[in-house]
Formats: sequence, C-alpha cells, structure tokens
Amino acid sequence: MSGECNDVKDIMLNGIVAVRHILRDADHRLKGIEDGLSLLNRQLLSDPQIRLITVRHEQTDEGALGTLLFDRRLFCITLEPDAGDPARHQTPAGVYPVKPFSGTKFKNTLEVIVPDHTEVLFHNGSFERHTTMCVLVGYQPIYLWEGGRSLRAIIDSRKAYKRFQAKIVPLIQPGDKAAFVNFYL
Repeated sequence: MSGECNDVKDIMLNGIVAVRHILRDADHRLKGIEDGLSLLNRQLLSDPQIRLITVRHEQTDEGALGTLLFDRRLFCITLEPDAGDPARHQTPAGVYPVKPFSGTKFKNTLEVIVPDHTEVLFHNGSFERHTTMCVLVGYQPIYLWEGGRSLRAIIDSRKAYKRFQAKIVPLIQPGDKAAFVNFYL
C-alpha cells in the first residue's frame, strides 16, 4: 500500500512541476507580447524613421522565425539566431540605426548599428548556422532534412535578398532605423 502512496505522490509532484513549467512558459510568452505591444504603441507607430520592423513570432533552438515589414508593409520572412545561442547572438529587442553596407561577402545591403557588435547585416541564407547575429531573409519557412534530422529553415532566400537589395536598400536615408520586436505566441 505504501508503494502505491509513493507512486501517487510522485505523479502529483511531477504534475506540479509540469504545471509550473507551463505557467513559466506562458508567462514568458505573455511578457514577450506585452513588450512587443508596448514598443509598437510607444515608438514604432509614431516614428517615421523606423522603416524596417522585424517581428519575431517563433523561437526554437534552431533560430527565431519572424517577418520583416518595410514601411509598415509585409516584405518577407526572416530567420535569426535564437536568443539562447551564445555563439551566434540575437539582436536584442529595440530600435537601432541602419546604414548602407557593402563588404567582401555581402554587398549592397544594410547594417544594423548594434552597440558592441559590428556587421549585423540583412543577407541570404537558409539555416540558423548561416548567420551570426544577422537577419536572414526569405519567402517561406520550412523544415528541411539535413544530417539525419529535420531543421528549421527559410527558402527562396537569394530571391528575397535580391529583392531586398533592389527595393529597400536604395530607399534607406541617413537617420532611418530598424526595430526588432519579440512577439512570441
């Protein structure tokens, strides 16, 4: 009988731990939504120099999936490093200046001026490993099979990047900004 009692206690304790985990996760998601709405309400909608807005919708250990708005219109899908990746880094939520950039690997793009970081760029790529703090652009989120597992990716990235170079880069003026908003549901 005492064995059954211990089993019931274990089940109850595991259930309590699971509920606490679910509540912590829900609290984290709600905080992200509150932060996103607060930033949108206070600054993004009132500042005409915020031309680019990256809204992050989903985050896993395979990256943060989002959408890129240009002049408040949907432009493409984005993929960035996840917030917990110490090697790749994620641009903290906030507003940053942007400027044209042309380097040896990525030409005719935009650089986000993030304190203590250099060359935070918009560019092409499919997987999180293709970026170190940069924003990958594409047209469709998908899971691709690689190395024996299914990985989060975006496709049509070269096409989206060429359009980004043609439609957005030429229109950016001194003083223009990019915003990064966490809106995890």
